[in-house]
Amino acid sequence: MKLSPSDLVLFCGKTEDGITSLIYNEAKNASRFHKILFISLQNDKDAILKHHFFNQENTNIIDNPTTIKELKNYIENYKPEYVYIDNLELFDNVDYGDIKSKLEEIKQVATLFNVGIMIASNYIKENKEYLTDDYKVCKSVWILTEDKLDRIR
Repeated sequence: MKLSPSDLVLFCGKTEDGITSLIYNEAKNASRFHKILFISLQNDKDAILKHHFFNQENTNIIDNPTTIKELKNYIENYKPEYVYIDNLELFDNVDYGDIKSKLEEIKQVATLFNVGIMIASNYIKENKEYLTDDYKVCKSVWILTEDKLDRIR
């Protein structure tokens, strides 16, 4: 999937359906030709490097909980073209009652630094809910179910 500067793309799906694998593959492919920042809130850096084949020259991996402020600092320090976050539920104490403001904050970071940001989420709603204003800051929203990936927005 092509990720452009200032884009915010959301992938939703259950872990057992491969949402984490999907974002790892997207990041790995991007790291071949682009500088990336990969934020894993589920796995440590050593395990990621052992099991996934990122171009280490183009990749910085952060493996601890991150806030919006820390995200800005990492982007300023590493200057990536793309940022991958696995996963939204563990990022900056996300509250699903206020998902809209969290996505807006992340989109502001994407715009401020002109970086594409792709986020994995294990939280799945009814497809029609992704068409609401809560998700309008996302360039696209994708749902992964079993072996099928559908674009919802």
